[in-house]
Amino acid sequence: MAANKNKKNAILSNCRRGNAPSSNCCVTHKAVSRNAHKLVAGLLGLIASVCHADDYDLYLLFGQSNMEGYGDSEILAPELVEVAGQAMIFHGNAAPDGLPPDGRGIWQRLRPGHGVGFESDGTSNRYSASFGLEIPFAARMVALRPGTRIAIVKYARGGTALDPAANHRRGAWSPAANAHFRRGSVNQWGHALEAYRRAVSIRDIDGDGAEDQLTLRALLWMQGERDANARRFVANRYQTNLEELAAAVRRVGQTPDLPILVGSIFDSGRDPSGVVMRNASLVVTGQQLMTLGDPDAYFIRLDNYGFVDRYHFDGLTLLALGREFADVAADITLQ
Repeated sequence: MAANKNKKNAILSNCRRGNAPSSNCCVTHKAVSRNAHKLVAGLLGLIASVCHADDYDLYLLFGQSNMEGYGDSEILAPELVEVAGQAMIFHGNAAPDGLPPDGRGIWQRLRPGHGVGFESDGTSNRYSASFGLEIPFAARMVALRPGTRIAIVKYARGGTALDPAANHRRGAWSPAANAHFRRGSVNQWGHALEAYRRAVSIRDIDGDGAEDQLTLRALLWMQGERDANARRFVANRYQTNLEELAAAVRRVGQTPDLPILVGSIFDSGRDPSGVVMRNASLVVTGQQLMTLGDPDAYFIRLDNYGFVDRYHFDGLTLLALGREFADVAADITLQ
């Protein structure tokens, strides 16, 4: 053992003097340094290739119960769910008016269960048996824009009005009315705004260790049934109220020309009188006039609608509507 130790010391000594025998080739300090730099550069390159910032196109999905979604997740094709799962979603927890801002949520891969009944405590999600527009919208966007990463912030609460004068306990979306709540409490706009702020404050939404870049692309708005069932003067104000909401979203997103995609409401006719929402035509007119007067707003309407009850679109309608929203959104992005 001592002989081996002495031999090793002799080889190292010869190495330092540069005259080591070829059979005991050693690496000089300069070579070690050069190889170390190569190794570090290689590791940094590997890390950069694995942990790189991803660019995401961000879409806001706001509204009431038909944005929540009453689609039965059992009808979703596995292939559709798989494609939609390439998108990320932050679904803000919904809360009544008059409470502190909520909107708690987490970024997760999109999956079924973000329909009516979904809840989040900001640490984990509790999924429902339903889906909304997010599944068909995301799947279609992935298909239409291959290579583009899709992110969604969703906030929706059933039964809510745009106009606070609708006087409904479920709440209202008016940004102007939100400013008049007592300090520390908000309406639906305040909760949705909090969901958005929580979502964009998270720098690494996909958990790969690198910051991601979110670019706000559009608001998808599906709401109006509550206003259509309110008094006539409320329905007549829908255009103005929607213009106010669009302006508020654009200010928050710092995107003056942000596209606003407005989904038309539709009366199911499931009433002995043949009319469920007494002022639906006035709200639809308001939606149309708002989009006609705004060069960056778009009116989305299907030829046929199916319902699970008096107010709520069925799963097949949601699938068609989500695809229609995506077709418009993708076309806008390509312009």
